Amino acid sequence: MARLTQPARNRSVGNTFGRFLLLGFLIAIFAAASWYAVPRPPQPVTLTYELDLAHAARGELTICMVVDGDLPESLELAFPPGVFGDRRNGVTPSITSAHALLRNGRIGDSLPVSVTVDGWRLPLLPGERIGFTYRIDLASVGQLEQDIRKHISAPVVGGLRAVGFEVFLQPRGVQVGDISVNFRNGGGMPLVVPWNAGPITDDGPVPANLLYHPRDQRDLNNSLIACGDLRIATAEAGDSLIRFATADRWLFADRDVLQLLQRIARAEIAFFGTAPEPLITCLLAANPVGGAERFDTYGVHTGSSILLLLDAQTTYADLNESAASVLAHEMFHGWLGEAIRQVDPATLWFTEGATTLYAARMLVAANVWSPPYGRQMLEARLARDYYGSTRLGQISVAAAAAQVMADPETVRFGYAGGVAVCAALEHSLIAQGSCGDPLGELLRYLYNQGSDAPLTRAGIVAAALAVTGIECGTWLDHYVYGTEPLPSIEPMI
Repeated sequence: MARLTQPARNRSVGNTFGRFLLLGFLIAIFAAASWYAVPRPPQPVTLTYELDLAHAARGELTICMVVDGDLPESLELAFPPGVFGDRRNGVTPSITSAHALLRNGRIGDSLPVSVTVDGWRLPLLPGERIGFTYRIDLASVGQLEQDIRKHISAPVVGGLRAVGFEVFLQPRGVQVGDISVNFRNGGGMPLVVPWNAGPITDDGPVPANLLYHPRDQRDLNNSLIACGDLRIATAEAGDSLIRFATADRWLFADRDVLQLLQRIARAEIAFFGTAPEPLITCLLAANPVGGAERFDTYGVHTGSSILLLLDAQTTYADLNESAASVLAHEMFHGWLGEAIRQVDPATLWFTEGATTLYAARMLVAANVWSPPYGRQMLEARLARDYYGSTRLGQISVAAAAAQVMADPETVRFGYAGGVAVCAALEHSLIAQGSCGDPLGELLRYLYNQGSDAPLTRAGIVAAALAVTGIECGTWLDHYVYGTEPLPSIEPMI
């Protein structure tokens, strides 16, 4: 009987195995169908920019932008929002060509382009790869233009300088992954970029092609590049490299500026403990703006780069007084403003006020200024632009500082008010029992948090509570976000 029943069991096992095999096959088919049928989230696109410097000597920059990846049916390209409130900031862009790009590297069909309010729109097919070539004309703004902000991206001797948010078009409405920037520098002219991208020195060879991968779009927008008849010098400061470049002739030696930058950087790195970036670049140029409303000294920071525009007649003494103040201020923004991200206009009073206060302190720490001179400079500014302002008691310091495009008196009141309230907040925290350096500890606490989250009012209050145990929100309501004037305060140096 056992021999008769064994084949039956074998057939049963075989049928069961076959059913499982068929079921697994059907599940695999269903899973594959579901994979293609269910909509998947779009994948990040890659951006490649190739900057051709062939016509830089006449103030022109040609950029080929390649967008590759999971593209929408139409693609908008636009410059990122400018930080100065106007659309082009003096830069004039124009289209050269727009093409589909084939996978074999060849150029495909030309693509139609329509103009939008702040860029261009290209109709595309999903998954297409496109190349968009455009030209930036930096020579369009002449010296009769009185708005100094229009001269940030501009021609220089033998070349040009350009800030990222004015020259790098970016796709709107798609997720961006890897970004590459390639410089075509066939003429081998001196070239400065804000990243450690290649062996660019004052006496070494300049590569014909220089490739860099910005960490993200913010990193790309913050870039400041320059090429031309540049003299470039470098020096070490703590864990960072200081790079200085200029194409103009000055009444002081280049090494004087480099040594000043090095001393300031060492003081500020010592204050925070580490540098915000491994490379800090300073471009020095002659201020092209004349007339009664001009700034003798004007500085702007983009990421870890500083652009300093000086009167051509600036002396060595001026360099160590007014210019040093601007350098220390803009370099400090590498920590407070960049590493501690300034995004919300409602916190500009703190970013600008604390930066101005600590710029003076850093110059004293670097033995560039004496303590009495640093105190005198701060007190004179407070007397003129805060206590002597007609805006005092009429508008809050926070509201005035947030209005960067307001009338000059409001702007001066907001920024000087920021210095006043930061100094007064420090006095208040000490008076309530905080020991040592409460404002400095607050800044270092914000920096060492290492978060990419932007600075907020709540974050300032929380940081003060964390380092001092004192709640300062009510105090801020009175003197910063309210209109109650501060009693006379002496900034500590």
